Amino acid sequence: MIRDCLPKVKQQELTPDELGAAGEDLFRALASASRLIANSSERDKKGWDFFVQEAGEPPDTGKPLDQRTEWSCYVQLKSTAEKKGRSVKAKLSTFEPFTKLPGPSLLVVFRLHMDGRPKRGYVIPILDEQLVRVLRRLRQAEAKGEYDLSTKNITFDYRSKGHEFPLSTEGLRAALQKAVGEDPTAYVAEKQLQLRELGYEDAELVGQFAFRVEQEGQLARMWLGLEPINASNLSVFDARFGIPIPYNGTLFNEIEQVKMTPPSIGVWRVSMKGPNVLDEAAVFEVEAHIAPPALGGPVALLKHQDFTIVIQESGIQFETEHVFGDAQRPLDRWCALLRGLSHLADGRGQLSIAFGPTETASFPVSDELNGPNIEDLPRLRDFLEGWQRLVRQAGTIAKDGFSIAEAKENLDAQLAVGLMLDAEPGGYMEFDVQDEVSGEELTGVYFNACSLGGAAVTYSVLVSLKRRPDQPLTFRSVKFDALDVRAKVEDLKAYGRRQAELQGVTVILDPDLIKRV
Repeated sequence: MIRDCLPKVKQQELTPDELGAAGEDLFRALASASRLIANSSERDKKGWDFFVQEAGEPPDTGKPLDQRTEWSCYVQLKSTAEKKGRSVKAKLSTFEPFTKLPGPSLLVVFRLHMDGRPKRGYVIPILDEQLVRVLRRLRQAEAKGEYDLSTKNITFDYRSKGHEFPLSTEGLRAALQKAVGEDPTAYVAEKQLQLRELGYEDAELVGQFAFRVEQEGQLARMWLGLEPINASNLSVFDARFGIPIPYNGTLFNEIEQVKMTPPSIGVWRVSMKGPNVLDEAAVFEVEAHIAPPALGGPVALLKHQDFTIVIQESGIQFETEHVFGDAQRPLDRWCALLRGLSHLADGRGQLSIAFGPTETASFPVSDELNGPNIEDLPRLRDFLEGWQRLVRQAGTIAKDGFSIAEAKENLDAQLAVGLMLDAEPGGYMEFDVQDEVSGEELTGVYFNACSLGGAAVTYSVLVSLKRRPDQPLTFRSVKFDALDVRAKVEDLKAYGRRQAELQGVTVILDPDLIKRV
């Protein structure tokens, strides 16, 4: 029974100090009766009044011994006897360390009668909303230079924000255990995360600096991130909860230029079309950014990972970077980019921008593209789109990035595309026959394997050959017919023999015996 564990109190009105002492005695008595260890701390020194742990052997939870965890918590206790009260006060000087303790920090409020007899209890976990209140209050004090926290208070509405419980042995234990939760380890991890990240949702660091605008339209280009800002007198602030205080780290000591990231207004669609009406357009989704009209200069920036489009009152400006350098892109990105550039390369293409479901603006591209290897665009586009087609027919995926240089150097993949897909391949195969062969024509099966962009395929073609009139022992290819393409096989030779058997062909053109010239 509760009356057997409560301390004896006089039936008279207590002073605030006596009320606090009565509350502490009551907490110890209830904790002891409910098999909890409540270790006391020096008041106003460490921020907590009690460190509470379970007493005795932990219950059998069905978990292995090395996985069992016991719950514990830090408690700051407040006792009040106000009849119509709803809140209690705490000194910031004690609540700062209490809030930042590694384990659960619980504010426990005892509502007592004026003579110290118990009424109700309330527990407020200092987490989530309540942790935000404490951290913001500390930030506000620091921003104002109010470093003597012993003169500052923070209040808590225990009736609306606290969880009510009966002042009994089971009531106290159940309230504390519920506040900590079923997974104490997860609670501690979440609290540490919140201590690091709360208040930084909008920005962690903000800065201010001076710069000079030297030409018309430059401010808009800076706003859109098209031109860096040569910053001077850079000052950086830690901006927790939007309340800045000077940043004292060394992260920005060497920064001489700042580049802005403009706010996005959404995703627009850009399509690039060539002069041939039946050509497939290249379609991209781009991030759209708008510059304030008052800044002058460019009015919008459309930014894709492979190109930018700057919209000005006089027209549009299309730019790409690192197309033919060391940039690594997966196959699908290369195909879309090269198709789009090929459409615009000769100055006869058209660029369309869709602002919404029904709003589209089209812009003719009257100037030829400038840059290295422009003349290679159609050939590279045809090769990579052909390789894309073979990869899909083989039922595999090319998801790895590669550079244009790697594509140019991959002669095996180029040969596969030419033999399997080109109506008139640019090369031919030629063989010298040592044994006497009757007839002017031969049929053979050529097979091989190749890879590019993380996709590896095996393929075979039927090769039609004719005897050369000028060299009777030499046969040259005149036609290639695609037979098969699949994901790379383990035994290439067995695959070639099987393809020849299926065609009823005895001439097998082994790739190891063919020399490329």
